[in-house]
Amino acid sequence: MGTNYPTNVLPRDSVEVGESGILRATIRLLVLITLGTSLTLAMLPLAVRFRLGGAQLSVAERLRAGGFWSVGFFVKALLLVCAAVVVTVAFRYALRKLEPFLDANALVQGRFLDTLKSEHVDIAIMFSAALSLFLELALIRWHSSILEFLSYYKNFSLLACFAGLGLGYALASRTRILLLLVIPLLAWQFLFLMMIRLVPDLFRIIPFREQLSMGVRSGTDVPRILMLYLLLTVLFLITALTFLPVGQLCGRLMERRSKLRAYGLNLLGSVLGVLLMLGASFLWAPPLVWFTLCFLVILLFLGRQPSTLFTGIGFTAVCVVVLAWWPIDRVWNRVYSPYQLLEIGASPDTGLTIVRAAGLFYQGIQDLSGRPLPAKLTGVRDYYDFPYKVRSRLDDVAVVGAGTGNDVAAALRAGAVRVDAVEIDPVIMLIGRENHPEKPYRNPHTNAINDDARSFLRRTQQRYDLISYGLLDSHTLLTQGSSVRLDLSIPWKA
Repeated sequence: MGTNYPTNVLPRDSVEVGESGILRATIRLLVLITLGTSLTLAMLPLAVRFRLGGAQLSVAERLRAGGFWSVGFFVKALLLVCAAVVVTVAFRYALRKLEPFLDANALVQGRFLDTLKSEHVDIAIMFSAALSLFLELALIRWHSSILEFLSYYKNFSLLACFAGLGLGYALASRTRILLLLVIPLLAWQFLFLMMIRLVPDLFRIIPFREQLSMGVRSGTDVPRILMLYLLLTVLFLITALTFLPVGQLCGRLMERRSKLRAYGLNLLGSVLGVLLMLGASFLWAPPLVWFTLCFLVILLFLGRQPSTLFTGIGFTAVCVVVLAWWPIDRVWNRVYSPYQLLEIGASPDTGLTIVRAAGLFYQGIQDLSGRPLPAKLTGVRDYYDFPYKVRSRLDDVAVVGAGTGNDVAAALRAGAVRVDAVEIDPVIMLIGRENHPEKPYRNPHTNAINDDARSFLRRTQQRYDLISYGLLDSHTLLTQGSSVRLDLSIPWKA
């Protein structure tokens, strides 16, 4: 007769022996990621040399200008490639030595989750689901603030997270769960992208010629495009591998409950994760806060072995140091608003505030109140004042996408009695309130509204003599063939 097991206990002892295929596959994937990481970093100095040859030159001309046909260059390139290969081989050797430890740890991790007290399983399912959603949202936000390409293509990070979580849920019944690798893989990713950031503008390129993107030119620079694809490949693999054990963690715990109850708890945990990210964004919390919460939850789920906990805590410290270092800059003050990463600096020409969004120039404050203005500023003032010459009567004006207040100041100069200034980003509005020399947000005729333009205009009953469209989105991405503009999705009332 077969043995009958309780429904909340998983009979895994009979299949534990010899089931380490997931570990071997993970090691092979780690070796591949190491090779891609090493090659990307090795090619950075060569790519910088190629880029400095002059963007206006052809590929052949840039190769000649950069001295790429010299013997010294080929020797340097060969040495860098060999160094990347040596690092990969050494890392593979180290992983082979660590394989017994990782295998035993993954096995103990699975048993730890299987032997978790039954009264704690429900809360564990909720916390694991909250971890998966919160970590996913945190990584998507962080990717888009580090790499300009991902500011436009956030779905890339989303798909990588989904791939890892989905595969993890599919492998939840396996006896081995490599949860120990999650924090080291995050540290790896943080360090890798921080080193990429040391070479400014190298990856600021959109390889798709049919795309129109504000702030990033669509390029045909083949070497840079190839490097971008290599970087994205490494990033996708390491992100997916990071989320695989997280998916296993949640799926394994869900197996200890009936399907309907498990899915309900998973849904509640997912909502909790979203609400936590919403709260962190509302408080303008930086990535250090987001990921520290994730590290604490992961450490709670790790097996209670000293070596496991010390490893997790050690790599958590590495992540904290890297994330604490990133926002520090002597020139730019970086703030994570609820909407995006903003970098606040000063114009070298005027000394007035300029704002970058996710590394790209977004807007700059202009002082257009004085007369006479310099010739350079006269054209700028005419540009801002032009909409208000269309109507002679300007009792009620709405400025959507009001930004730091240049358009609001123009409306007030034109004699508007009431100006509704609608801006979705509270940080940008605060910058305008504090730094704009014309003080448009402090004017008694101005009604500052922190809201999305679409939402505000759908709900308001106010009628306007004129609606001025400012800069409505910092990262607009549309195809040439779409004939659709972001502005056309905004309803209007007049």
